[in-house]
Amino acid sequence: MGTFCKVAYMSRPRGLKGEVEVQDADGLLLNLRDAAELWVVPPAGRGVRQTRILSQRGEPGRPWLKLAGVNDRDAAFRITGRWLLASEADAGLGVDVAGSAPVSEGFDRAATPPQPLATPLPPRQLPRLGLPVIDCKLGHIGVLKELRSGFAQTLWVVDSELFGEVLVPAVDAYVLAVDDQKADVSLPRGLLELN
Repeated sequence: MGTFCKVAYMSRPRGLKGEVEVQDADGLLLNLRDAAELWVVPPAGRGVRQTRILSQRGEPGRPWLKLAGVNDRDAAFRITGRWLLASEADAGLGVDVAGSAPVSEGFDRAATPPQPLATPLPPRQLPRLGLPVIDCKLGHIGVLKELRSGFAQTLWVVDSELFGEVLVPAVDAYVLAVDDQKADVSLPRGLLELN
């Protein structure tokens, strides 16, 4: 069996269709052979363990990947915070351009994963669409109509009869609790006036 290397760190889900934003490990993702087999490590208890890239978009250093077997946001959350591994041959590390000598003997396989820009809500707290949103001071704000992924964090789009469309950053500072019945939030002063 050949040796393997880390090619990308999966930092967070993007959208509702299972795309994952990744951070390229030393440019190896760009050199990856088409249809290369990839492994998720450490493996999740449930979900995909072996995959391949179906499509890629976004910025070169932080692309969004659509991976085989990752078909929705929940599946993407299960692999967030993990690495994608590929064989060194698929990553172009084993040989130089002429195909005769090793390229990188000092590649750090135990590198510390890069830190994501914002911590998304854990999967157990992902709200369902149509969920009532209740502010701790103002009471019922409206109902959740959309989850919108931004560069730094996910935004909840709340449809409100009083305030119109309200955008709530889905971070721990503003989202207090989520269950099957409602989402409790503490909106910062001035947020409703911005909408």
